[in-house]
Amino acid sequence: MTTLKQLSEHCRTGIEQDLIAVAATFGIAAPLKRTEQHGSLIDEEMVNFHSSLAIASGKPLANFVRLVRGQTAADPRPNKDMYELPRPKDPALHEAWGRWNDVVQNGASPEWLPNRPPRQTSRPRNHGPIYKPLPQVWRHIRKVGVVDKDDTDIRIIDDYSFPDGASINDFTDRSNLPVISYSPPGDIARRIFELRRQYSNARAYLRRPRAHVCIRHRWLACGFGWCGSLAWYFLPGTLINGLYEQTPCWTLANLRTLKGLFWCDDHTCIEPEDELRCFRANLVLRRAMTTVLGPSAINKRTFTEWSECGKALDLICDTRNGTVTIPKEKIMKAEL
Repeated sequence: MTTLKQLSEHCRTGIEQDLIAVAATFGIAAPLKRTEQHGSLIDEEMVNFHSSLAIASGKPLANFVRLVRGQTAADPRPNKDMYELPRPKDPALHEAWGRWNDVVQNGASPEWLPNRPPRQTSRPRNHGPIYKPLPQVWRHIRKVGVVDKDDTDIRIIDDYSFPDGASINDFTDRSNLPVISYSPPGDIARRIFELRRQYSNARAYLRRPRAHVCIRHRWLACGFGWCGSLAWYFLPGTLINGLYEQTPCWTLANLRTLKGLFWCDDHTCIEPEDELRCFRANLVLRRAMTTVLGPSAINKRTFTEWSECGKALDLICDTRNGTVTIPKEKIMKAEL
């Protein structure tokens, strides 16, 4: 982990120095580094710096983003924290491995249907009176909704293609997307049942960590709500899970390999209490996440502790009683 962080810092410093050098050619001074951020999480000085450089350089948006990311012909990686992975031993992972290494090098590039709209060759006029184009603008604005989460935050529901028949999703060639094979709730229930049957006198613990999946690898035109997001999320998820399951974690009383379950960026681990098995499983999963996604992959805020009762895929999993149930509030809401 230390080596990965040092490499990440080295790349970040190099990108900053190159960006400062480019800005200097346009007479733009870089902002002074600040050790502490107060108030808003948005660095206003850096925003102004990037805005001034974007205007002065006149680069198209995609090219300017590549400049900020440090993408060059020699190193086109959008995310410098990630590196190509060695070929996995499991043949079932070879296709995902090949496609993921391409994502690491070039990002997730969608394929388009042949009947897509023509490429826009000039920038539209901006900052005119809003009342004139308002009817056209309304046609391209969709309603959004919000739902409660476990904490005080809310989640915006914005997953539908819009406008109908003329959105990015409508012109995406879905035949090129990776094939999804996620573990459904039934697999979690079967895992709990299997451990209850094999280790009737031992406790089984559940843990649900989440990885930071790199949205920066998406094509700029796709944005949120793109139909291909889940398919591309599957690639790092299945490789992380493959590394987790293939890493030895044997104890004197248990020679079985680890069993992983995942959905997008959520990884559910259910293991029996056996010497240091749960402790080792935690280290194995963390190592797998950082191997695939880099040192910033582990989302510590959502890395839950080992527990006999917890939530997975919004279901209540009780390893002591061997049950997987739907929360009462979900049932009540469905009955309304």
